[in-house]
Amino acid sequence: MNIIIENDRFIMRNLKAEDVQGIYALDADPEVHRYLENQPISTMQRAKDIIIHVQRQYVENGIGRLAVIDKVTGDFKAGRV
Repeated sequence: MNIIIENDRFIMRNLKAEDVQGIYALDADPEVHRYLENQPISTMQRAKDIIIHVQRQYVENGIGRLAVIDKVTGDFKAGRV
């Protein structure tokens, strides 16, 4: 696991292919997109595409969205933390 940031409750790390369910839950939520200029996603394939895009950002730009993982449960946090 490539840990970027860690505190008592969470680990923030690079997105992985296995985060597809969490990305889908996050990006399908209209509240997440309330102040963004795009629409919520509606397919798992779109979630997979987002992960690939973000992974490419890591390589090309040295930046990208991070996964927030609950240290106790190991769950991807798709809601409020």
